[in-house]
Amino acid sequence: MKVIVFTDGACSGNPGPGGWGAIVALGDTEVREFGGRQDATTNNRMEMTAVIEALRFVEAVPSKISDLIVYSDSKYMIEGLTKWIHGWIRKGWINGGGDPVKNKDLWMELDRLKTEIEKRGAPLRFQYVAGHSGIDGNERCDVIAQAFSAGEMPILFRGDRSSYTVSFEVPQIAVAAKPRGKPYYLSVVDGGIFRDETWPACQARVQGRRGVKYKKVHSTAEELEMLKQWGVRPKPEPDVS
Repeated sequence: MKVIVFTDGACSGNPGPGGWGAIVALGDTEVREFGGRQDATTNNRMEMTAVIEALRFVEAVPSKISDLIVYSDSKYMIEGLTKWIHGWIRKGWINGGGDPVKNKDLWMELDRLKTEIEKRGAPLRFQYVAGHSGIDGNERCDVIAQAFSAGEMPILFRGDRSSYTVSFEVPQIAVAAKPRGKPYYLSVVDGGIFRDETWPACQARVQGRRGVKYKKVHSTAEELEMLKQWGVRPKPEPDVS
C-alpha cells in the first residue's frame, strides 16, 4: 500500500497561537484529515507537529506499506530531519553555533517515528513543495492550519478516497529544483513587506527600527518560506521594487 501525506503549519505571530493540518491517503481507499491548535507556539513547531501527528497515525496502520511520501513546504523540517539531525545527535543536541538545538523534543519524536516506520520496511521519503503554489494537498492543509490558528473548528474529512475532492497530484515542476535567481532583500517593517534590490537600500529601511525582520533571498519560493517562518501571511507573486 502506498501512503501519501501532506502537511502544513501556521502561526498568528511567531510566537503566537498556531495551528497545523495534515492529510493522509492510505492507498486508493481511505483519506483522513487531521488538525489541531496550540495557544502559544511557533510556525516551525506547527510544521513539525503536523508531520508528527500524520506519522503517528501511519505508524499505527497494520497494513504493509510499500511506499510513504510526505509533502511539506517547510525546508526547516525536511532538512532538519534528513540532514542536520545526525550532527545534532553526535554533538549531544548542540548545533553548529554551540547552542542547544531548538525544538529538541519534536526532533526526537520525528526521528523515532522515522526509525520505527522504516524498520517495517516502508521507504519514507520527504519532498519539498513550494507553499501557495496551487498544489491542492498543500493548499488544503494550509486552510486547516489557518483555521485552527484562528480558533476555528474546521470540518475534517474522513472517508473513502473516491469521495474526496482534493487532488493528490503534484506536478513535477512543483518539486523540481529551480535555479536561484537574482538575489534581493526581503524585509518586514511595521507589518509591511518590502523588497529591495540592494543591501544599502534595505539597510536604510530597517536600520534603527524595532521588531523588523530582513533576509537576502533568491526566489519567490525562498521568500514564501521566510515569511512563513516569520509568521507573516505570504503574499503571492512578489515583485522586486
